[in-house]
Amino acid sequence: METLIDLINRLQKACTALGDFGEQSSLPTLWDALPTIAVVGGQSSGKSSVLEGVVGKDFLPRGSGIVTRRPLVLQLHRNEEGSEYAEFAHLPRKKFTDFAAVRKEIADETDRETGRTKQISSIPIYLSIYSPNVVNLTLIDLPGLTKVAVDGQSDNIVQDIENLVRSYIEKPNCIILAVTPANQDFATSDAIKISREVDPKGKRTFGVLTKIDLMDQGTDAVDLLEGRSYKLKFPWIGVVNRSQADINKNVDMISARRREREYFTNTPEYGHLGNRMGSEHLGKVLSNHLESVIKSRIPGLQSLISRTIIDLETDLSRLGKPIAVDAGGKLFTIMEICRAFDQNFKEHLDGVRPGGEKVYGVFDNQLPAALKRLQFDKQLSMDNVRKSITEADGYQPHLIAPEQGYRRLIESALITIKPPAESVVDAVHGILKDLVHKSINETTELKQYPSLKVEVMNAAYESLDRMRIESKRATLQLVDMESSYVTVDFFRKLPQDIEKGGNPTHSIFDRYNDAYLRRIGSNVLSYVHMVVGTLRHSIPKSVVYCQVREAKRSLLDRFFTELGAKEGSQLGKLLDEDPVITQRRQKIGKRLELYRAAQSEIDAVLASFFARDSLQFEMIPGSRFWFMVVFVFVVAVSLVVGDECNEDINAVLPLPYANMTHVVCKPIWNSYVIRYSQSKDNVVTIILSATYTTGYVAMGFSKDGMMLNSSAMVGWITRKGNPVIKQYYAEGFSPSQVKHDKGELPLTSIPPFVTVYGGKIHLAYQLQYPSQLKTQPILLAFASKYPEHHLLSVHDDKTTILLDFSKGYSGSRSNSRTPSNNLHRSKTTHGALGLLGWGIILPYGAIVARYFKHKEPLWYYLHVIFQFIGFIFAVAAGFVGLNMYNKFKFHAPTHKGFGITAIVLSVLQVLAFFIRPEKDSKHRKYWNWYHHYVGRIALFFGCLNIFLGIQLADAGSSWKIGYGFVLASIILTSIVLEVLKLKTPNKFSTNPPFPMDSVH
Repeated sequence: METLIDLINRLQKACTALGDFGEQSSLPTLWDALPTIAVVGGQSSGKSSVLEGVVGKDFLPRGSGIVTRRPLVLQLHRNEEGSEYAEFAHLPRKKFTDFAAVRKEIADETDRETGRTKQISSIPIYLSIYSPNVVNLTLIDLPGLTKVAVDGQSDNIVQDIENLVRSYIEKPNCIILAVTPANQDFATSDAIKISREVDPKGKRTFGVLTKIDLMDQGTDAVDLLEGRSYKLKFPWIGVVNRSQADINKNVDMISARRREREYFTNTPEYGHLGNRMGSEHLGKVLSNHLESVIKSRIPGLQSLISRTIIDLETDLSRLGKPIAVDAGGKLFTIMEICRAFDQNFKEHLDGVRPGGEKVYGVFDNQLPAALKRLQFDKQLSMDNVRKSITEADGYQPHLIAPEQGYRRLIESALITIKPPAESVVDAVHGILKDLVHKSINETTELKQYPSLKVEVMNAAYESLDRMRIESKRATLQLVDMESSYVTVDFFRKLPQDIEKGGNPTHSIFDRYNDAYLRRIGSNVLSYVHMVVGTLRHSIPKSVVYCQVREAKRSLLDRFFTELGAKEGSQLGKLLDEDPVITQRRQKIGKRLELYRAAQSEIDAVLASFFARDSLQFEMIPGSRFWFMVVFVFVVAVSLVVGDECNEDINAVLPLPYANMTHVVCKPIWNSYVIRYSQSKDNVVTIILSATYTTGYVAMGFSKDGMMLNSSAMVGWITRKGNPVIKQYYAEGFSPSQVKHDKGELPLTSIPPFVTVYGGKIHLAYQLQYPSQLKTQPILLAFASKYPEHHLLSVHDDKTTILLDFSKGYSGSRSNSRTPSNNLHRSKTTHGALGLLGWGIILPYGAIVARYFKHKEPLWYYLHVIFQFIGFIFAVAAGFVGLNMYNKFKFHAPTHKGFGITAIVLSVLQVLAFFIRPEKDSKHRKYWNWYHHYVGRIALFFGCLNIFLGIQLADAGSSWKIGYGFVLASIILTSIVLEVLKLKTPNKFSTNPPFPMDSVH
């Protein structure tokens, strides 16, 4: 366990190197989460002497007033062999063997930070001491508390020191070492006063009493040391330090420790306490306690680090990539950002994102409505037709048909289509501009660079303006083309009816009567409607070709061309990131580096523990080999059919997921186990556990049991070992339609948690509903592929169950033993017994009987043993199944019928064994026939029932694949043996039941 303290030492050094001093900031701090021991005491309380007594070296600066003006992180490393030396974190390559030089360097490094003033600084100094005479321990020496400021100190120095001390000891992970002199009034102790404020119950405070030997004659500190005057959770420890006279005489620490032991042993008042007094005992107690605290905090620390890494990576991703230094890198960055915007814009048009459907709305609604509003009837009124025909004829009337009049009427009607056509172009242009604006706002990378955002938007708008001009030209050209050429065949096919009661001869010569003009107007109107119908379909094609398609293809082409001509300084102006964002990215990068290093350190230490523990196993002697094989087999079977809810996972879960009350535990599918509870305020706490190797595990909530429109919590461990848990929402069935960080689950403020322990992944989260959650369809799924960029791959297998969450309600009487739990265990036991009996043992017994009869009499005994054991397993499976039917009202008549049929046939086989005729009996051949075929029929029903049972229990693909593999191996074995029997019949022939003499 010694390496755990070394681990904390390395993490503390990393915190200091990367700027994490535990101060409050917008970034998470690792320093505050690390267990530490802070030494607190007033000036002249003997605090420095206590530290030197624990170390056994004289190395701390001394003097009047405030000597300790910066926190000193003292890391002690027990070095079994080698010399004693010290190292500073700010001088990593220099070893100090002269501890007087250590004292001087502490003073010099303090002055470097604070100047030669008497002010204080919160930035710690790191000192590591390696010696065979120390215990593994880390202590933080804080400035001594004072009541008045002296010359050279600011007026608020008293409050500054108190705030600095308080910032360390108020953290729940800090162990307080309160140093109090015994020769002063205990009620005025600065250390006890401030420690009581932050730890009123004394649960993390160690009391150290100094200067016991300097108390007034006739007084003692027994009441305090025995906890009667002031009780703490841990016993008080008294020490006797060197006096100033001893220091002046250069009394070494070895002599001082010996005198300290003699004092407590020989002084009558303290003789009974001597074995738990002194500096050496203090060091050992603190070392052991720190180790135990670190050990208990490691799981929580791992969880904190994993969650923080995810949060920091998310924040860093939101801030975007840092700006490249060279022109090529800047150009590449701009191009990548523009491509991201272009992709968002295309997704809007292609329907991946909303907005593109508005273009179709223009074609399907706006254009037909505008065309319908055109008043062709007024244009083709009797007066307009007469006027157009007359003006077209001029001084010379037409001969047969007024062709020029027709053309003039058609042109005047078709020209009115141009405004609706132009409005379609403008409407699509407006939609495209809106999509550009929306796509720019959705491109997170553009938010990082305001100037680039404006340039991209202007460039896109300019491109759309050019495309609108071209689209309007092409669209109006369609109208002009229809006006410029009349489809004559249309008029030829029109019926040439003569007015009823009219005079045909008269109608030829009277060219301007009302009927004649009405007919011309009707013909022109029919033709215009035909043209309008054509343009209704061709105008959208022109608009899509000139605007939509072109926008998808070359929206930023001209901008890209202009970018290539810009110099590095011009590109830099586009990437004008806010300095605040730049600084925050650098800070997050450093903090992320710290947490990743911490994660690696913890993983390495834990791996070394596992490796060390694994080496403690001895090789199993050969005489015990088979016993161990049987033992492992029994354990494996018991694990398969045992109760998965007996596993204690509280040690790896943070609060409030650990030690839940009113918890219900249910094995629900494959290796999936769910634990849940529901409080009176309808907060549902859920822990899902499942066997895990790679990929992801998901638990979804659905209104109808279907995946579509369901919300799910999905957890996995990345390839780098980072745990991830996110909410997803299934908008569709394709991976791109399953959106991360979206969903309808009412998550509480408690962060979701995921970890891997003992080969299983555990997903924990809390939901709060407005009313009690009762029966809920639950989706369970897993995949072996890792999510890429939080995009889930298609699941390998899934199932849907109905779960009654009211069982875990805090107002109800529930426990971890539920009917559902027992049902699952019964189903698992029934399936395992049936698979072993019908699926493995009995088939191989039949194979022995068919192909190994030449191994007389071995085959017979093997066959009987196989069939007897298989029969026991099959009957046991039947009993468990019938009990499950009766107890849980489980309804599966086909499965039950096949099972009973197979068992009845197997019982008949056993009974037939006892009435088997002799070999030479004439009835033996009938018995053999019966025995063979009844056995095969029983095996057929048994194997078929296994598949039915797997399907019925919704056991998942693992059971199907497993039994499929077993069945395939049985069939393959039978085929190989059958082929060998056909090829070498002599080898498989049986000996006759009577002796034969050889022929001479």
